[in-house]
Formats: sequence, structure tokens, C-alpha cells
Amino acid sequence: MITKIQIKNFRQIRDQTLELKQVAVVIGPNNGGKTTLLQAISLFALGLRAWGMQRINKKSKAQKRTGVAITLEEVLNIPISDFKELWSDLNVREGIINEEGKPTSKNIRIEIHAEGYTQNVFWKIGFEFDFGRDSLIYVRLTQDENGELYDFPEVLLEEKIGYLPSVAGLKPIEDKLEIGSVLRNIGNGNTSDVLRNICYILYNASDKELWQNFVKQIDELFKIELNPPQYYSLTGLLKMSYNEGAKKHIDLSSLGSGAKQAILLFAYILAFPNTVNLLDEPDAHLEVIRQSNIYDRISDIAKKNNSQIIIASHSESVLNRAFTKDQVISGIFGEFEEVSNKKYITNALRTYGYEEFIIARQRPYIFYFEGTTDLDFIKAFCKRLGRSDVFRFIEDHVYPYPVANDVVRVRNHFDTLKKFIPTLRGFALFDNLHKNLESNQPDLLLRQWGRNEIENYIPIPQTLFAFIESADYGELWKNRFKELVESNVPPAAFIDMNHSFWKKTKMSDDFLTPLFEGFYAEAQMHKGLMDKSKFYQLVDYVDVALLQQEVIDLISAMYVHFCVK
Repeated sequence: MITKIQIKNFRQIRDQTLELKQVAVVIGPNNGGKTTLLQAISLFALGLRAWGMQRINKKSKAQKRTGVAITLEEVLNIPISDFKELWSDLNVREGIINEEGKPTSKNIRIEIHAEGYTQNVFWKIGFEFDFGRDSLIYVRLTQDENGELYDFPEVLLEEKIGYLPSVAGLKPIEDKLEIGSVLRNIGNGNTSDVLRNICYILYNASDKELWQNFVKQIDELFKIELNPPQYYSLTGLLKMSYNEGAKKHIDLSSLGSGAKQAILLFAYILAFPNTVNLLDEPDAHLEVIRQSNIYDRISDIAKKNNSQIIIASHSESVLNRAFTKDQVISGIFGEFEEVSNKKYITNALRTYGYEEFIIARQRPYIFYFEGTTDLDFIKAFCKRLGRSDVFRFIEDHVYPYPVANDVVRVRNHFDTLKKFIPTLRGFALFDNLHKNLESNQPDLLLRQWGRNEIENYIPIPQTLFAFIESADYGELWKNRFKELVESNVPPAAFIDMNHSFWKKTKMSDDFLTPLFEGFYAEAQMHKGLMDKSKFYQLVDYVDVALLQQEVIDLISAMYVHFCVK
């Protein structure tokens, strides 16, 4: 059992130390590092076996420091075509200045240190991995925190670490393979190619109760009876079927993906009695109820057999069960930590979803606004004002997030993401909320329009007149449109651009929408030619000299807040 592990320079994981319990669930988004953690432990297991088998009897320090070669063909559990893919950012060397002051380079090493118990014996060990070439790496013992070379206890060779990815589909036929080929297919993610082989290995195990227990588990979960796999020596094929009620000998490929996943999971755990099982999304393809049910069963199997299970998952059902009995670890951006606050992490999953964390990490500048048309307006104003720098920044770096003028939602969302992304900055722009906005979050700036909403900053009537002059509606309808504008604007507002009408009216709903709908209905044109979703297009007809300074200042304030640290 592994109780603690430190990983350096492995894929997404730069330098992480993590304590592990007997059953641990690693939760997080796709590409968040869950599988990477399992692969790092798998690489540790490979290094342990490779070095142990060749160096266990070597006594001198020089012999113990000699690397053991590992070829690409030996890496069963990590689908790669080049060993560089194991290194963070694919960097296997770095430039340094030597003792003579001259530039040179040195190897960047993957380091994995671990400690734990095997057969009640405590052990502590570390390996480093050196890049040789695209198809070759070297593993050797490394030094502990005191600079001493680790000892290699022989009991470690009894530690069996197995990795199982999820199943995808199932071939209608399957060749019988040797155990080594079965494990290679599993390591390469081809579990659907060897499902019957795993069942065949389990069926032929010396302990016949294992198969009976397996059949019982599947029957209780899916109400089907699995028949023993059949090997046809003449063709070299394996076949396997199941019974469901009155229907007999139905081919295994007819099962749903959830049942196949469960068969793979239980058959693997029972057929390969590893002391450490690494399970990559074993809840994939399973409905919510069965996710928690199966999790309970494999957790109980681990505790009964005194083995360890480390599960990568993003199932909330599994998360809830794990919180009641086992360890939960959050994995995001290659960084991991044990989660003790169930309410907090569950809320993050349910309310936001990890996809939002991924987007915010890629675009760590969140622009909160009332609705999607507000973003369209801001970009349109940027273009009209010649602020191509701000426009491009918004397009390429800003995470747009509509919040419907909900200040509390903005604060909660920003706080949650900020805990995971310390560099995050936010800028919130609301309609006029008729109250003061204060923020005690230095990286979150809250602003509101002085007027009712963003549409109130379209200079009217000049912009509307410029718009209609550019339209191909004919002089009659152009003049009619101008008449409608004039009849809907209070006379005092025509001569005073600071009149309360321009400030307090909800311009989108109470002026522009009825104006255009009435005009297009009268002209028997489609009202969708200009509606609320397109009002931002009116900015193209704005005379910049008439634009309120508030718009110019706000765009600059947002850009400065995002770009000036």
C-alpha cells in the first residue's frame, strides 16, 4: 500500500506531494490530471520492478546508482509513442551555467518518491528517470531528503500495482491471448479488445470461488447470469455469453456499455489480485444509482482483501459515497489536494462544473456582464473607438460570463475559481442597480452603468437616423421611420442629450424594441431585421463625438484592470 507519493516533472505534474489512504477517489475535469496521477504511479511501479529485478543484489553504491534501461515496449499502461511525452512540456534537458561560467545543459529527470507498507513492513524509496532516446529511458535509485541513497527493501517486489482504464465498445470476436498481451492491451487503453480474455483468466484461476463471486456480483447488479467463457482451439477464438430471464446464451457484445464496464471492473480486480489498483473512471457508462453501488462494492473488496484502490472519477454520485467512508482528492491542472469540505467541493461541481475551471485557467480574465448582447456592445464600441487592442484582448484572452445582474453570483463564482486559480482577475459590469457596489476582493472590480443599461449609450436620434439612411428601404419608409422616432422621443429630450429620458428609460425594451417592431409591422417587413439581439449593430452608425465619456473610460478601466498587475 502506498501512503505517500511525490511526483516531479511528469506530464502535467510539476512537483506534487500527496498522502494516500486505502481507498482514494481523485475527482476533477477531463484533462485535469486524474489519469496523469494514475500513470505516474504506474511508472513508479514499472521502475520498481525493472530496478528491483536487476539491482536488488548489487551491494556497492556505484552499482546501485547505475541506471536500468526501460524500453518503450515495456510501458504497458501509458499510451505513448515517444518517451518525451512523459516529461512536463516535453522538456528533457535544460540550459545551465557550469562551474566555469560556461553555458551547457543537463538532463531534467522525472522523480517519483513514495512510502508505504507491504506485508506490514514500512518502506520508503525514490526513483529518477532519465531520458535516453525516444524509445529508451533509464531508471535508478535516487537520494532521500538527507542526500543518502535509498535502500531497496526486497519486500517491495511483492507490491503489485495494476492500472485499468475504462472500456469502450466490444469486439464481436476476440482472440485468446497470453497474459502479457492482455496486460499490454489494457495498458494501451484497448480494454474492449480483451474483456473476454480477462474473464477467461478469472474463470481458470485456481480459486474457483473467485468466478462464483464475480458472477454473483454481476447478477445482483444487472439481473443477468454470465456463462463461462469458451475457448475454441480450432479458431483460436474466445466466446462468452449470458442468460437474461428466458433468453439464453446471448453474446456478451449485446450488453449495454454500463454492464460491460462493470464486468471489466470486477473481472480485473478479481483476476489480478494487485495490492494497489489504479482505476481510471470505472463509473464511465454507468447510471447514477449503479455508480455508487459499484463504488461501494469495490471499496469493500479492497478493504476485505487488504488492498488499495485509487480511482479517477468525475461522478458526483461516487464523490458523495467517498465522502462518507473514504478519501477524496481534488485534481485540477495537475495539482492535487485532499478535500475535507464536502459541501464546498460538491457545490463547485454542481453549480459550476469543472469545465469552467478549465476555461478560466486558459483565460484567467473573467468579464461578468448582464447578458450576451452586452459583450457584443462592448466589442462594437471598441471597434468604433479604434481600440483594436482591447477588442483583440477580449477575443483572445477574456472569459465572458453572463450573470443577469446578480452581484452575489459574481462574488461566489469568482471566489470559488480564485481558490484554484490564484492569478485570476475579474471585471463585472452591471446595468444601473441603484445601489453602491463594493468589493473586498482586490482582483475583482465591480462597475455599473450610470444610465439604465448599455443601450442607453447609443446616441439617439442621430444614430437611428444614420442607420435608416444606410438602409435600402426607399425614401417613403425612411421618412416614416424618422417620424416614428420623433413621435416616441419627448420634445425636451431632443434638445437635451442629458435629459432623464436618455438615462432612466430601459432603452432596449421600452423604446428600441417597440419602435422597430412597430415600424417593420407597418412596412410589412420581418421584425427580425433589427431586434434586441442586433441592437449592438447600431454602434456602427454612432458619431464618436457624441459618445458619452463614461463608455470610453469604462473600456479603458477594464483593460487596465486586466493587464496591469
